[in-house]
Amino acid sequence: MKKSNILKTVLVGIVCFTVLFITPNSIAFAGAGGIPAGGGDLANSSLAVGFKKLLEDVGKYLIVIAIPAGTAVVAYCFIRKGAAEEMDHKKWSNRITIAIISTIGSVVAGVIISVFGSYFGA
Repeated sequence: MKKSNILKTVLVGIVCFTVLFITPNSIAFAGAGGIPAGGGDLANSSLAVGFKKLLEDVGKYLIVIAIPAGTAVVAYCFIRKGAAEEMDHKKWSNRITIAIISTIGSVVAGVIISVFGSYFGA
């Protein structure tokens, strides 16, 4: 990754952190009159509830969509491999392997997202 891309990523992360956690209604300003000193009701805020639902939906849909999409890509690669010349067989075999690994990775990512969602009580 180039230095400028890393810098952009870091800056976006800092901005997101600032917007989400260091606003006048956040816990950082609890004593300044933004919210009560007890921490407020952050767990039931619309942002937190929406994030919980988003985690739940993304986890479910990623698991459901990844398997048929990966199967379709692998089938396409097998068809193209069967119609390819001998020199292209290795290239299509690599693409099939990558498609299978990507499908497994996306299903695992969906499961991990669902686990995080259940941890937050989604």
